[in-house]
Amino acid sequence: MTVVNYTYLVDKESGNPLQMLIDENGIDRKKYPLLLSAGDKSTMSYSHVLAVIKKQELPPSQLVGLDQASLPPMIRHIDDIFRAKLGEYKESLVEAIRKDLKLCREYDVKLEEQFDRKNYTMICTLWGLLFLGVGAIPGLIIGLTKDKAKNERNATNTTLTRYEESGNRRAWMKEVDILEKKRVQEINTLLMMRMKTLYKSLRMSLKDKEWNIEYVKELRSCFLVYKAVIPGAKDTFDTIEEKNINVAEFLKQFDSKK
Repeated sequence: MTVVNYTYLVDKESGNPLQMLIDENGIDRKKYPLLLSAGDKSTMSYSHVLAVIKKQELPPSQLVGLDQASLPPMIRHIDDIFRAKLGEYKESLVEAIRKDLKLCREYDVKLEEQFDRKNYTMICTLWGLLFLGVGAIPGLIIGLTKDKAKNERNATNTTLTRYEESGNRRAWMKEVDILEKKRVQEINTLLMMRMKTLYKSLRMSLKDKEWNIEYVKELRSCFLVYKAVIPGAKDTFDTIEEKNINVAEFLKQFDSKK
């Protein structure tokens, strides 16, 4: 890995505050940024995790603009899952920062031992002038070259150290990625089960030409959340009795019977 392959997460990314990192301010983020390699980013849903850290993710009901005063129980439950997960992420971030602070103390000692503070330009100039007989200018040129190499070496060592020192926060991001995928899968299961139940009830009520209007609203709400939250969500689902049930088309029947 090279220095240019690292992404530094300090206070902002793409112009937006990394609010969750800023809120948990137990570490000097400028001195000890959260570093990610290109490989780290490729193994997670980076844009989604970043949205969580920026607190740009909204509860599912708000994401689709549902009336907060009349949310169906299932949608409230899904919102509660979202808020509970955010709380868990905050708690685990505090622990990751605590562990990284311990690493910082250990690795900074090693970095200080490796850090080269010699002024090669001055040393080589004096040696060229006083001892080697080549004069001050050749010594100066040699010294400048060695100082450049020194600075690059110090910068590389510092970056590699900062990368190691952010290991627990980096692991935290990967854990958030995994937990978010599980959350979405849980929502998918809950919504699909509820939509199938509502569909069966409403399908039967169509025959009697009497239906529960709250069920219609709930099915519509569940479908909106399903389409917004589940990646690659389709307009159709299957039941044991039927295949390729188009929810949007099914709901249109109730629009025409208001």
